[in-house]
Amino acid sequence: RESLSATLELQTHRYPHEISWSLVEVRTGKIIDYGPSDGDTYVKRTKYIIDFTLERCMEYLFTINDSYGDGLNHGYFRISVEGEQIYGASDGTNFNYRDTVSILSCHPSVSPQPTTSARPSSRPSKRL
Repeated sequence: RESLSATLELQTHRYPHEISWSLVEVRTGKIIDYGPSDGDTYVKRTKYIIDFTLERCMEYLFTINDSYGDGLNHGYFRISVEGEQIYGASDGTNFNYRDTVSILSCHPSVSPQPTTSARPSSRPSKRL
């Protein structure tokens, strides 16, 4: 497989206008997605599920911000890749102004399958 599925689960708190987030591909700096959409705010005490498709073996950085600096008090966020939760510096709730989650999308379930050549070689293969 050339891509992986990732999910952001975001449960907003009483002050959803304080929340913003972005997902950036590290090598290029390209913004893959962000929220809320331009000019919008989230609804208080609401769960949002946002799905992403990540390219295989790329590094991404998810950043969530709380402009007031109290994190997602009575709310939370979770990032998962292929169903496996990835953690940042916080527990997803208490992060003050910002938390980041580094995502390396080389998930073990999508490791490349070994290939064999038509003719055996007298030189051993090199593993990377």
